[in-house]
Amino acid sequence: MQRLWAPWRLAYLDDARSANPPCPFCPPQKHILYEATWGVVMLNRFPSGYGHLLIASRHHFSPYRLHRQSRHELAHLVDAAVEILDRYLKPDGFNVGMNIGLDAGASIPDHAHWHVLPRWRGDHNYLPVLADVKTLPELLDQTTAKMVPWFADVKEML
Repeated sequence: MQRLWAPWRLAYLDDARSANPPCPFCPPQKHILYEATWGVVMLNRFPSGYGHLLIASRHHFSPYRLHRQSRHELAHLVDAAVEILDRYLKPDGFNVGMNIGLDAGASIPDHAHWHVLPRWRGDHNYLPVLADVKTLPELLDQTTAKMVPWFADVKEML
């Protein structure tokens, strides 16, 4: 039997077992790529693939309660994230979306956030289905250090 070590997942398990899990967007994050007035761009702590970003509101708002200014800024951050990832990672495509409500898969329903996931042809093949394994080429701290400079020009893009 082969073992795949993923010690960074222990934080996820600890949060899941907690009676009052912390909001993953509210405490200071260490994988932030860009902070704007209403939103933040960060790496997903539990990515579905390489470069999986979250664009989240800085405040607890359901997607239905966002006011016009924050909605516009967050939409621009999603566009900027796709453009930047396309420029530097050159994926074959993207999954971009938002889960609204617990039954639709939103694990944090009171905090509006979008997922931006670059995809490459054959990027995961059958590993997630057959072995319940996702592959990532580097640790999140390394990805953060690499991507922060890419987001330096986001202000001009907004």
